[in-house]
Amino acid sequence: QYEDQIRNTLAPTAYLWDQVNQVTAEVLSTIDTLEKYKQQAGSIDAYLAKFQDVNYYRSSPCFGPNGCTEEQMQALRQSQTAGSQAQKWANDAAIKGIELQQKQLKQDADNLVKLQGSVESADGRMQAIQLANQLASEQAAQLMQIRSLLLAQQAAEVDRLQADANKDAMAKAAHEQAIRGQFEKSDRIVW
Repeated sequence: QYEDQIRNTLAPTAYLWDQVNQVTAEVLSTIDTLEKYKQQAGSIDAYLAKFQDVNYYRSSPCFGPNGCTEEQMQALRQSQTAGSQAQKWANDAAIKGIELQQKQLKQDADNLVKLQGSVESADGRMQAIQLANQLASEQAAQLMQIRSLLLAQQAAEVDRLQADANKDAMAKAAHEQAIRGQFEKSDRIVW
């Protein structure tokens, strides 16, 4: 019985804990597009204000018959540039996230093989429980990695949709202005 107690208090010979903090930090820094938006515009609200709806563009002098100032035209150009940059950043983040995950996948597979081998040769309940905890930790880390990839994908899609909506709003306002006829009654001429 004493021998059984000793065996059941032994820890695994090696801990194969995943490096959750390191992996999470790498993934988050890779896909953190919101921080880039804040740096670019000063705040998320300032960044979002660069994108408008069709009503904004309908009332903009740039889409009217009299034209607009250079500052107003520059604001329109910045809106288009912001949309393009956002799409680029989000796409870059998604690709970097995929690259990081491909590298991590090999290491995760190796850790899983080691854990499985250790579980099979576990000497006692305590060692088996600790190895099971390591396996659970690996699974939690992988779930966080999946979430980060989904977040990167969602950011890329939202950026694309936002830029498209802004572009469509501009196009609708321009189209309405182009087909809007203005009738001015001529002076009556008597011959």
